[in-house]
Amino acid sequence: MINKIRRALTGYKVSKISKNGLEIKTSYKGKFPSSDPLAALKDVKLKLDKSPIQLSVNSNMAVCWEEKIKVLDGTLPTYSAKFKVGKNQYRISRFVAKQNKSPLSLYTFSNNGKIFALFTRIYDYGEQFKEIENCLISNGSIEQSASNRSMLYITNVQHSALLDVFGHSQSFFWNDRDELEKCLDVIKL
Repeated sequence: MINKIRRALTGYKVSKISKNGLEIKTSYKGKFPSSDPLAALKDVKLKLDKSPIQLSVNSNMAVCWEEKIKVLDGTLPTYSAKFKVGKNQYRISRFVAKQNKSPLSLYTFSNNGKIFALFTRIYDYGEQFKEIENCLISNGSIEQSASNRSMLYITNVQHSALLDVFGHSQSFFWNDRDELEKCLDVIKL
């Protein structure tokens, strides 16, 4: 009964699931999402465990971070998942938007209300990944021979990003490595 009242007021359905030993409270619009709310975190954990080669860049990645955050202005999440570990209240939210003409799924990862990571998937068949790769080749950050990589790990003093193509351009971008590692520590593969 409470769920029906909440859905009538907010438009969101609420459910609880158990994944990886965590009790996760989800709220969503439409059909229940079929994917694991922890999937992006599990994926980045696997990739970081493989110790990818880091490309240090001198560019201001904070501008990129702010552009991604700006996409969220005035946008409500289509899905959100919350779980608590000790004093940490984690939240994963999915937003849908457009980047240029391509549809975009953007996930935020936060602890106690502070966003520490973003995951984006741009439905562009890998065009943005190639564009970034070509830019890195032209400014000398990577060699042309290394350009057949399917993943790039870019970092500077404050921000880091894992970029890859899995049919479409994807990026996992973070501004707080300690917070990300603390969150990944509770995720079991």
